[in-house]
Amino acid sequence: MTDLGLPLRKIWWQFDRMVGARARQNAAARRLLARAQDLHQQNKLAEAEEAYGHVLALAPRHVEAWHLAGVVQMQRENDAGAVELISRALHIEPALGTAWYDLGNALMRLNRHEEAVACYDRAVQLNPAQPKIWKDRGAALRRLDRLADSLDSYDRALALRPDYVEALIGRGTALHDLKRVPEALTSYGRALALRPGDGPIHHNRALCKLLLGDLRGAWPEFEWRQSHLEAVRAKSRGLGARWDGSQPLAGKSILLWAEPGFGETIHFCRFARLVAARGAQVLLLVPDAREADVLAPLLQGLEGPSCLLRSDELAPETDYHCSLLSLPLALQIDLDSLSAERPYLHADPARVAAWGARLGPRRLPRIGLAWSGNPARSNDRKRSIPLQQFLPMVQGPFEFVSIQKDLRETDMPVLAQRPDIRRFEDALQDFGDTAALLQHMDVVVSVDTSVAHLAGALGRPVWILLSYVADWRYLLDRDDSPWYPTARLFRQPAIGDWSSVCAAVGRELAATTFPLAEVAV
Repeated sequence: MTDLGLPLRKIWWQFDRMVGARARQNAAARRLLARAQDLHQQNKLAEAEEAYGHVLALAPRHVEAWHLAGVVQMQRENDAGAVELISRALHIEPALGTAWYDLGNALMRLNRHEEAVACYDRAVQLNPAQPKIWKDRGAALRRLDRLADSLDSYDRALALRPDYVEALIGRGTALHDLKRVPEALTSYGRALALRPGDGPIHHNRALCKLLLGDLRGAWPEFEWRQSHLEAVRAKSRGLGARWDGSQPLAGKSILLWAEPGFGETIHFCRFARLVAARGAQVLLLVPDAREADVLAPLLQGLEGPSCLLRSDELAPETDYHCSLLSLPLALQIDLDSLSAERPYLHADPARVAAWGARLGPRRLPRIGLAWSGNPARSNDRKRSIPLQQFLPMVQGPFEFVSIQKDLRETDMPVLAQRPDIRRFEDALQDFGDTAALLQHMDVVVSVDTSVAHLAGALGRPVWILLSYVADWRYLLDRDDSPWYPTARLFRQPAIGDWSSVCAAVGRELAATTFPLAEVAV
């Protein structure tokens, strides 16, 4: 018995030492984790990242440390790193609902929306009473155009928390995209009752009212958009007072200035002549240097402004100033005011002649083509058409001309298979060139981008291809435009259905007789 007792005591001693060491290790990991969390809460992210690393060096299967280290990476805008670290936590403990939620958020920021929805689905299974998970799930589903599911997810969030403003906003957006615009207005109204001074909610309501044709009701809330006034102040000696339409302008000077976006400037510059008609000296400024260089040759011929300021010039002192996008409010524009709109931009005759020489004799009707806009715009996925999907309509006895200045990488191999489409992207130096080229087209077929706006402003025939719920200026369910009398609108019959749109345009091209008219210069 004595001989047996000694080995047992030794084994027990070794076991006790091992357990003690593990306990000490766990205690050390807990202290390190508490320190890391403290740094994290103080927003000392680099130090917190290092501290979580110390925890994991001591306890490689520490689920909370992996998870929170991933959250730090997300806060440091390293979303790919966040996905890797949070995934490790979930590999160890798959029932961690908060980690599934955070993983979904990181995937959303990487535009991996299908995967994000799958993560949110796991999160709501584990934590069904968390309204924020349902709200963010709704946002991910909307990005996938699963709008009915998105709306249901927002409703579930609101059932748990009726005063959840962000869920009301998301619900309004989903209803807007479903073309249930009056209901969207109601949802935004509920959100504003809870948060009255929220600019984005007011702006969303304005867009809904504009879609419904309630222009006068919309313009005051349209003013809640970001105005970019600081960029104008930096380029001006003195802006004077903001003109709201009530102050007399006879004998006064006014600086009109453009907000970012080619299409917006082309669309709203039409009102400059109405300001000049009130007796004002009108100066026009495009603050963004790149946009100014590209737009200047086109805007030189705009009726109304007496001076077009270069972006590097300091604007003189004026009595008043107004953004181009604020002019409809100041001028009290409604749909009836637009009925007699005439072309308000004009191509330079010399450039028109030069492009005529470049194109050569006209033997077939010329069809201008524009299938995509700026990929950086938030709505680009809805308005641009992949070239491969656009091309089935590009058939028949026509001369097809690309009006695209910027081609996407995916366009190149597709265009290489269509040598019949004439391309001039390297020769289109600015909008003055584009305007001159458009003068030689019998019709322009374009998605909702600056080319469509320019064709309409020039009074050229333009067929505009639109998503199921298009930009506000095209209103709802119309095939004409009060903003551009020469436009015809071709709309998706269902969300994402470009095939039907392209087929309809193809049929119209085949059925239309285009006289080979002389080009007006």
